[in-house]
Amino acid sequence: MATKVNNQSVSRIRRTPITQRSHAYLRLPELSSLALVISAVIVGLFALMEASFSTFILFFAFLLFGSLIVGRKDTVASDLFLEVYSIVAISAVVLYWIYIARYGSPYYIGGSDDLAYELWAEDVVRKLGIFEYGNIRGVVVNPWHNSVGYVYLLSLLYRLGELFDGFHTMIPRLFNGMCLGLLSVFSYRLAMRLRFERWRSVTIALFSGLLPIMVYNAIHTFRDVFIALILIIGVYLWTPRQDFSYSGSSRLKRWTVTILLALVVSEIRYYHSLVILIVAFVGDIFARERKPSNRLQTLYAFAAIVLATIVLFALRNDILGIFEQLNDSQEGYTAYRIGLSQGLGAYVFATPPPLGYILRIGYALISPLPTLSFQVERLLLSLGTLFQYFFLPFLALGFLWAIRQRSLWPLFTGFTLLFLGMALFTFAERHIVPFMPLAVILVALGYERYRHLRIPIWLALYWLGIGVFVLYILLR
Repeated sequence: MATKVNNQSVSRIRRTPITQRSHAYLRLPELSSLALVISAVIVGLFALMEASFSTFILFFAFLLFGSLIVGRKDTVASDLFLEVYSIVAISAVVLYWIYIARYGSPYYIGGSDDLAYELWAEDVVRKLGIFEYGNIRGVVVNPWHNSVGYVYLLSLLYRLGELFDGFHTMIPRLFNGMCLGLLSVFSYRLAMRLRFERWRSVTIALFSGLLPIMVYNAIHTFRDVFIALILIIGVYLWTPRQDFSYSGSSRLKRWTVTILLALVVSEIRYYHSLVILIVAFVGDIFARERKPSNRLQTLYAFAAIVLATIVLFALRNDILGIFEQLNDSQEGYTAYRIGLSQGLGAYVFATPPPLGYILRIGYALISPLPTLSFQVERLLLSLGTLFQYFFLPFLALGFLWAIRQRSLWPLFTGFTLLFLGMALFTFAERHIVPFMPLAVILVALGYERYRHLRIPIWLALYWLGIGVFVLYILLR
C-alpha cells in the first residue's frame, strides 16, 4: 500500500488490518498445489492422447525454469507463479480441443498469425543452423519482417521439442504460460515495492495474470505476453522504493539490463523497445529524489539531456522515418479496422482526427467490446471487459495520483506510451496485453484512495453503460 512518498506528500489511503485480509494469500499454497496437480494430470492425459511426449516433458521443464527464476525465498511469489502457470496450462488444453471441434485446427480462426509463426519457426529449423540468426530475413521471412526475434525464439522451442519426439503447438503455449506466471510475480513485486499490503499485492498479481484477455493471449502462439513480461521488468527496474533508495552501482546494473531488454524487444516489436528506454530515462532522471545541493546529480541530469539532444540531432532522419512509419501504420490499421468493424466501431475508425483520436481512446478503454456469443472464449473476454469497465474511473484516479508522485512516473509513463500506441496506431486486441498489468496497478492505486466513493461511481457507470449500449444498438 502506498505510504509516504516524499517529505511533502503523505498518502491518505486507509489501511485495512492485515488480520481481516490475510486470507487473500494464506490459501495460496493450497490453491497453487491443487492447480498444479490438476494441470499435471490434464497435460499428461493430453500428451498421451496426442502421442506427444515432448509436451509432457516441457510442461515440467518450463515449470522448473520459471520456479528457478522466481526462487524459493519468497514463497508467496513462488505460489503465484505455480497457480498462474497451472491455470494457463489447463486453459490451453481446453481451448485446443474447442478449436479442433470448431475449426478442425488448433489455431485462432483455424489459422492466423499463430500458425504462421510456427511455420516460419519450422522453416528456420529446416533451412538454417541455430547460430544463423542473421539469415532468417531473406531466407525464411521478408527482409522487412518486424518480429524476427520471435520467429527465432519459436525455432528454439521447436528444436527443444525435437530433442524428444517432435514439436507440438502446445509447447509455445506452455512457454507463454510460464511467461505469464513470471509476469504475475513481477506485478506482485512491483506492488510490494509501492508499499501495498501483501494481500493487496497478491490480488494485483492474480488480476494481472488471470484476467481473461491475458490468459486468452497466452494460450495462443502470440508474442504479446513475452513482450509484456519484458516491459514490466523494465518498469520494475526503474520504479524506486518509496524512500527513493538507489545506489550508484545498482544504476549501472539497471542500465545494463535495460539495454539488453531493449535489444531483445527491438527484434520482436521495435516500438516497444523505445518504451523501455523512455521508461528508464524517466526513472533515472525524474523519479529519483532531487536534492538542490547535490551538484553531481544536477550535472548528471544536464549531461543526460545534452547527450539525448545530440543523439536526437544525429538520428533526426531516422527518427523522422520512424514517425513516417507510424503514420503509415496508423493509416493501414485504420483502413483494416474500418473493413472489419460495424456499428460503433466503424463510426469510431471512420472519424477523422482530432475527434477520431478521442473516440479511439474511449473505445480502447472498453475493448474488446462485450458481445453475446456462444463461443466460450469470447464470452469470457466480454465478461472480463465488463469487469474492467466498472474500474475505469479508478484507473483515471490512479493515473492522476501517479502523475503527482515522482516515484510513480516510470509506471504511468509506461502505461501512457503503451496505451496510446495501441489506441492511436495499431488498435489490435492483442496489444492490450502489454499495458494491462500496469493498468491493474493504477486501478489499485485509485481504488485504495477513493474506494469510499465506489457506490456512486458504479451507479453512474451503470447508467452510462446503459446509454452506450442503446447507442451501440442504434448504430448497428
